[in-house]
Amino acid sequence: MKYRNGARALGTVLVILFAAGQVWAAMRPIPKTELDRRSDVIVTGKVMGMKSYWNSDKTLIYTDVTIEPEEFIKGRMRRNAVIKVIGGEVGEMSLVVEEMPVFSLGEMVTVNLAKGRDEGVFEVLGGAQGKNPTLGGRPKPPPPLFYYDYRGYKRDPAVCNYYINQGLLEKGWEAALQRAGDSWSLAGSAFRFHDSGGTNIKSAKLDGVNIISDSDLGANSSAWAMNFWYISRRKQVVENDIIFNTRAIWYTYPEDYCPDDGGDVQAIACHEMGHSLLLFNLMETYQSEQTMYWACYPGETKWRSLDFGDRDGINFIYPATP
Repeated sequence: MKYRNGARALGTVLVILFAAGQVWAAMRPIPKTELDRRSDVIVTGKVMGMKSYWNSDKTLIYTDVTIEPEEFIKGRMRRNAVIKVIGGEVGEMSLVVEEMPVFSLGEMVTVNLAKGRDEGVFEVLGGAQGKNPTLGGRPKPPPPLFYYDYRGYKRDPAVCNYYINQGLLEKGWEAALQRAGDSWSLAGSAFRFHDSGGTNIKSAKLDGVNIISDSDLGANSSAWAMNFWYISRRKQVVENDIIFNTRAIWYTYPEDYCPDDGGDVQAIACHEMGHSLLLFNLMETYQSEQTMYWACYPGETKWRSLDFGDRDGINFIYPATP
């Protein structure tokens, strides 16, 4: 087996995870009543500022988001309070991190917030579930019908060589991850996933290595897993890292079965690998049979196999050569 070395701690994944562009991940749905109950602050306001910057060792990009409050539905926060996020764009590089909502300057939003570790810093509860855009105080209308979401990013060449963290190999995850990759590789397109062996790299970071690993994503995260994308200004994917949430219980049964108290590794990996080839989450109820639908409940395995929209998506981005 090939083995790729390297190690560095991920550190604190702040408050909310933000992407340069719309991004999400496979999430566990949270009832609105629970989301509201757990929130320290629920506020409607206007996004007035966004500042992105590299961390000290230039492996991760962060963005500070400021909101001008118009109405407090629950709790209060200072006018200069910050929603600090991981991801954003600096110079020629963008870091796209799944699981969390997208903010844009001038946007009106209602957000469910929890206090962060630092004074005056907040995070959005439940990822995309905790942020709702508004138009003049009204929800946005639904988009036209579609069954895959592609926004111009691409891998060139059409291959993802990934390395599996040694800890996951020791847990016996490799076969389930390979089956997930095969679902996409055998969908009729030119794209291929390739298991390149093991690595001791644990964390998401810009290092030229696509990893699959696990980490504690925090008490306020509703994600089964997250996918970090590093993208150039030419919309070319430089790297992506998939991180499973250690707060979940995980199962790797080869048969089409998963106990209802945990997540199916193959199913969640299949969804996350769809993001690795640059398909985005689907958010509408009529899209719920697609592997790229945003929500997955404990015990579900239907994401193991692709639906028609998933196959159409990968074949549109990476058509098979004649």
